[in-house]
Amino acid sequence: MRKHQGFTLVELLVVIAIIALLIGLLLPALAKAQASAKTVKDANNLAQVHKAMLIFSQSDAGADYLPQPGRINRFTHPKLGRVPGKGPANWKKDSTGHLFSSMIAQEYFNTDIIICPSESNPAIEQFGKKSDDEFEAYDYLAYKPGDDVYWMGDTADPVSVAPGAALIGTPNTIFRAKINRPLESGGKGHVSYAHCMLSGDRRATAWRNSGDSSKVCLGNRGPKNGATSGDEYTNSPTLLFHGPAQEWQGHYCFGDNHVEFGKSFFPPNVSHECGNDTIAPDNVFAAEFTNCGPQLINAHEQGDAWLAQNEIMSEDEEGNPRPLAYYDRAVAP
Repeated sequence: MRKHQGFTLVELLVVIAIIALLIGLLLPALAKAQASAKTVKDANNLAQVHKAMLIFSQSDAGADYLPQPGRINRFTHPKLGRVPGKGPANWKKDSTGHLFSSMIAQEYFNTDIIICPSESNPAIEQFGKKSDDEFEAYDYLAYKPGDDVYWMGDTADPVSVAPGAALIGTPNTIFRAKINRPLESGGKGHVSYAHCMLSGDRRATAWRNSGDSSKVCLGNRGPKNGATSGDEYTNSPTLLFHGPAQEWQGHYCFGDNHVEFGKSFFPPNVSHECGNDTIAPDNVFAAEFTNCGPQLINAHEQGDAWLAQNEIMSEDEEGNPRPLAYYDRAVAP
């Protein structure tokens, strides 16, 4: 008599149960491995962006500053008119959208590298990835120094200008930095990373090709004003970048191009002077010059580290540049 080979129903159910058990054991490990891979890629992105900025700084003889949109597209020279590389720096263009767009326009990096692999803010998306963008791809032909336009979203200054005329600068409405807006109020932003706010002593000391390992240049975004407690910390979307959702963890990129992973807003060896020559640990997401006391004149020009994004450059009552920093909106739990 011929014997039939095969599985009984019980054997089949046992095999299925074993496979399900193995999948259940492997999924957390796979998720952790995927998260670790994104963390590594995030560090590489920051290092590559900063390295591209260092290369930019070396391309201009005698210049040791990292890219500043206001020094790339300068204000019209009162005597020479619109001349590339001449004229006062137009600091009103020193905002996030202009900064990263100016580097992409000259092909120092692409639009994907400035998006964090673990980006959690639905308002941020790679430029041109979705058809709802005004343009489906970055317009590299917008780079026309002869027309006083140096990147996509840049605007030309007047051909001639009277001496002492006010600086001109508008937000980049095409390549945007909008991290704190509901989507229905202005579309998506196209940059994940925070950068050194380009004003005061920090612009002169930290935003340079100095190789200083104590100066923070770029990093993952942090909670509003560097909050370390309360709703602005607990409900900040920036806690979702790396590690557990209840704690901020992220990367900092320093002037010597090394990248550190940390859980604190006070990186080691980073400090600032806060009145009466007092050296204090520096919260890199907080504009701490507001706490330095009334004895300081033009306190906002101090050199404390300050990582954020800004859509426009404002000015104080004396006409000095002052970034209007933007942070992720804290979401309800």
